[in-house]
Amino acid sequence: MSVEGTEKVSKLLNKALKMELTAVKQYLYNAALLRDWGFDNLAKIEVKEAYEELEHVNKFSDRILFLNKNPKFDGPERIKKVNSVEDIIKCNLSMELDAVKTYKTFIKACLDSKDYGSYKIFLDVLIDEESHVEHLMKQKNLIKTVGIEGFLHAQE
Repeated sequence: MSVEGTEKVSKLLNKALKMELTAVKQYLYNAALLRDWGFDNLAKIEVKEAYEELEHVNKFSDRILFLNKNPKFDGPERIKKVNSVEDIIKCNLSMELDAVKTYKTFIKACLDSKDYGSYKIFLDVLIDEESHVEHLMKQKNLIKTVGIEGFLHAQE
């Protein structure tokens, strides 16, 4: 891998790091709201997702350091304000779909740069994100089928 390739990939890794830090904040914010609204089981799922995103933060920051670059932990993006359980699911789904799309382009860039270590990390994280999308789509479809009241009742 060339120095130019290392620069390019380290920038992508730092963008991914920022995305994952934002996701951690979003999931923790959602969990706090859900606990406040009395949906403790849904809140636990959000906390679990936050921890998974934190694992991605660790993978990306470790790889950046391995490439002799500095991970940038400053300024995750602003989180989205949500007002309902449905808003949370829509917000999470949008965030995860964006991550899937972004990481697919980052994977190609890693291959172009012949950085197979970063490629593997992005691929592993992409698989996790696709799993999150699948879970959120199931929740969205369940709400469509049984209505929000039936969905929330099932979460108790």
